[in-house]
Amino acid sequence: SLRNRVPDLLVSFDPSTGVARSVWNAVGYLTGEDPAGPGTGNPGGSSPLDQLPTSGSPGPGMTAAGVAVGEEGLAEALDFVRDNLDLFGLSPSDLGEYEVTDSVYSKVSDSTHTYLRQLYREIPVYNGQLQLNVGRGGRLLSVNNAFVAFLASSVNTTEPALTAGQAVEQAAR
Repeated sequence: SLRNRVPDLLVSFDPSTGVARSVWNAVGYLTGEDPAGPGTGNPGGSSPLDQLPTSGSPGPGMTAAGVAVGEEGLAEALDFVRDNLDLFGLSPSDLGEYEVTDSVYSKVSDSTHTYLRQLYREIPVYNGQLQLNVGRGGRLLSVNNAFVAFLASSVNTTEPALTAGQAVEQAAR
């Protein structure tokens, strides 16, 4: 189970839906083995921030490891979400269509924050966002989930009720 693999797992739940909104490891990573050996994901109980490089800096759009921002760890992070669909309250089809809206490298934490927007038939879902925070070595630090669960059964139309002009008129009133 996830709890056995990540003993210091922390989860915050949405009070109205009961699904996990934020998932993280209190002392390390959610995925990948620590180079120092098996365990909770970090040596001596230190945080990933304690392991930052003390010199050097990556080039623009690159992580410290020289990997293009957004590339490192994305597949592993998505696999983690797919492996834990019940925790996130999602169905496989909820992860079937998305777009990467942003991928930001942070020198402070030596991590990349990738933001996915949920789509339905190529239509962006309002506030449907999944944030994947990936640290060095492509290991997943945390997931913030605001994807709409069971989206396909929630959609009642893909056609707008108003034209763009009608919407502007109503907004101006």
